[in-house]
Amino acid sequence: MQDVLYSTATGGWMNCISAVRPGNVGIPSVGKTGTTSNRFDIWFCGFTSYYASSVWIGSDFNISVSDESDTAAIYWKKVNKIIHEGLENKPFKSGTDLGLIRVTVDSKSGMLPSSLSYKDPSGKGVITDWFIPGNQPKKVDNNRFAISVCKESGKIATPYCPPSQKELMVYRRRVEEVPAQGRGIPVKDAKEIAPPEILKLLKDSGTETEDEAADLKVEIGSDVDYIEMAKLGIEDPYCYIHTGENRTDEKTSEILAGVKTKNKIGGGKIIKESIIITRHYGEDVNVDAGSEIYDTGVIVTTDGVAIYPWQIKSFVTNPNGPAYNPFDELKIDKKDKQDRSTNDEEDGSANNDDKDEKNNIDGNDDINNEQTENQPDQDNQLEEDENKE
Repeated sequence: MQDVLYSTATGGWMNCISAVRPGNVGIPSVGKTGTTSNRFDIWFCGFTSYYASSVWIGSDFNISVSDESDTAAIYWKKVNKIIHEGLENKPFKSGTDLGLIRVTVDSKSGMLPSSLSYKDPSGKGVITDWFIPGNQPKKVDNNRFAISVCKESGKIATPYCPPSQKELMVYRRRVEEVPAQGRGIPVKDAKEIAPPEILKLLKDSGTETEDEAADLKVEIGSDVDYIEMAKLGIEDPYCYIHTGENRTDEKTSEILAGVKTKNKIGGGKIIKESIIITRHYGEDVNVDAGSEIYDTGVIVTTDGVAIYPWQIKSFVTNPNGPAYNPFDELKIDKKDKQDRSTNDEEDGSANNDDKDEKNNIDGNDDINNEQTENQPDQDNQLEEDENKE
């Protein structure tokens, strides 16, 4: 209990309004305030190296007390100062005096720390605590694991992600799912807990066991089969940006064999008939006529839903979908032309600025040359004026 209340004794009430001796030294004391519902009761319970005592302020009729709990601490101090008058200084017995031992452990699991315990995102992954000899932890923490994450996508990095985009993230397993508390507010350490899709990936891949080594890392081979990973039923667990394959609108058209498309002026294609795409996970997606296939191979529906090629499992024609409207094509082509025109204008403006700057320089050179040519005449005129004088 002394160790539990250590912070209170050194920096809380005991070191200010409740200390028996100045600075809480000589005869140290520890304690804790308390308040019941509706402030029907206020408490201060504490002890010194000599005595333990408590002060309660309240009513037998559940009447709210107007004072805060520190009032009880003040009275506790007044009483204990009188009780301890004339007593010699007497420190608390240390854990060593009581036969305890200090062991450094993981702050979350209470097990011996792994190398990942020291890399906890909070910076407080390791603590030192007292233990009865023989009861100290023997096993190394296996609650943490490290995953290389792609900064650009925020997903698990693959061998195709540039080294500059890879970041090692340390997560913890939640023993049991803890729901958000109160009004949908997440628990304090939510960011340190591995997302469910990653935990499921570890379990499905057979890398999670009870006797796991401390430094668990998700290893990915050089041959990444994105379709097989999608079949795990996990929402985009791996980086979908860096794939190691050259994705184009032509390749996506090959996947959608038989679906009518038309080339866009600015690159990519327009889908000319409505279809329904079944993905390897998640819900089916209605791809209405007029949707686009970008030159990167990504399908973007008229509703703005992006479908990556490796997510496509199958597709069927949607007879109930909207028919192709050539005016939509004109709108898309017009937008592409406007975008290109804007880029050309910006380039032209930059070229004109360069020309204007060059003309200004040339103009300044002409002025300087003219001034230089006229300089002798000006000098001769000055000499004639001086001779007349």
